[in-house]
Amino acid sequence: MDLLLLYVQNFILTLLTLGIYSFWGTTEVRKFYWRHMSFAGQRFEYHGTGKELFVGFLKYLGLLLVWALLVGFLIAMTGEKGDSPYMLLIYLPWVILLPFGIHGAFRYRASRTSWQGRRFIYRGDLMELVKVFWIGALLTIVTLTFYLPFFIISLRKFFFENLTYGGHKFTFAGEGKDLVPDYLKTVLLFLPTLTLVRFWWEAKQNNYSWDRTTFAGAPFRSTIEGKQLLIYGLLKVVGGLMTLGILVPFIECEQVKYVFGNLWMPQLPAVNLSAPSPDADGADALGEVLSADVDMGDGFGL
Repeated sequence: MDLLLLYVQNFILTLLTLGIYSFWGTTEVRKFYWRHMSFAGQRFEYHGTGKELFVGFLKYLGLLLVWALLVGFLIAMTGEKGDSPYMLLIYLPWVILLPFGIHGAFRYRASRTSWQGRRFIYRGDLMELVKVFWIGALLTIVTLTFYLPFFIISLRKFFFENLTYGGHKFTFAGEGKDLVPDYLKTVLLFLPTLTLVRFWWEAKQNNYSWDRTTFAGAPFRSTIEGKQLLIYGLLKVVGGLMTLGILVPFIECEQVKYVFGNLWMPQLPAVNLSAPSPDADGADALGEVLSADVDMGDGFGL
């Protein structure tokens, strides 16, 4: 019920402020989820602010405006009229900035998330991510998506192995070839199952990735099931339509409970998590806004 009231509040205030409050609304929803998630009896906290997202949006808007003016100037100088081929340049920033958005969003979300009063730190190198991203993206296109399992694993490896907490690193030992059989099965069954097989593919990716992730030598385990994800997906569609969206927050809460209730560590890391926590790792919200513009999701996973 609390989440439903929060959604209603966000909707009303976003309308009244012509969309401006949406940045604060997004932050409040994240704070709600974060403070209701716990590990080893300790709750997570989210320290992002609506102001940070709004400032990030203004920076993003400024970049787009400058780019649009440059493209307009180029068209005017070349005397192009009508459907100028230079108009395609308008869409170039969304392509070029994809890795920047992912990098910035992960850094921002990690630096704004704390557990036991200490924040997570992401130290990934942007240029290295650009290389990993575009090599993987191009190979995925050239191979008609069959490189996708390797692309997914390479990105997860990059982000996990550049994430630390309390001075200790995460490690990732997954390999793309392990996901190939399940991906081929997903491709073959995608149309016959009316795309519903994607829920089993999502569960497989999630479980495989966490099962090969360790923190300070201690492994994670994940046991979510595709059929349960399918049930939540169908409930959100059917329940949302029948109740004009009122049931959606309740279903989302149950889904988050299910996913995090099936993620645990068989043994806690035997380390002293005494390293001081930096304030915010110098991360701003520009990348976060970019990632939202290309629909990177809510940030519960990678």
